[in-house]
Amino acid sequence: MKTIDYGKIPILAFYLRRRMTREIKKVGLFYGVENMLYQLAASPLRCAVLSSNATKNVKRVFGSHISAYFDHYDCQASFLGKTARLKKLLGKSGFKSHDTLMTGDEIRDLEAARKLDVSFGAATWGFNNLAVFLRHKPDYVFQEVSDISRLLAPQKQAHPPDLPIMRN
Repeated sequence: MKTIDYGKIPILAFYLRRRMTREIKKVGLFYGVENMLYQLAASPLRCAVLSSNATKNVKRVFGSHISAYFDHYDCQASFLGKTARLKKLLGKSGFKSHDTLMTGDEIRDLEAARKLDVSFGAATWGFNNLAVFLRHKPDYVFQEVSDISRLLAPQKQAHPPDLPIMRN
């Protein structure tokens, strides 16, 4: 079994961010994300973005209309610093950990949420798949983008909880 050289992660992160910026026009939203975000924005929920990517890249992919759906952005989280950035975002936004749901597609997202007693929803269409997430027992499993809005912004729900959605 190979060990990870954590000293190389900053170099890799720099390379990936630079490449993402260069090729941002090729990046798009997963099918259904725009509709799901619209449904969440139309609900009483407050939403935030926590990402390892640069804020300008996230907002370019979202476009100005979708970017306006989010109350808070905390971007450029280091590859090993998601927990610290999530803690900072919780403090800055006023979100309480017990009222927050973090949605992500990586195990490190799940680990950051767990360390801060934040519920976690696994987005299985991204970096990690269903089998990987099931070994870590997330609070929720989203196999389709629409699963998120069905849980958080159902059409007939009178008073949904104040749950921000964060996705990397």
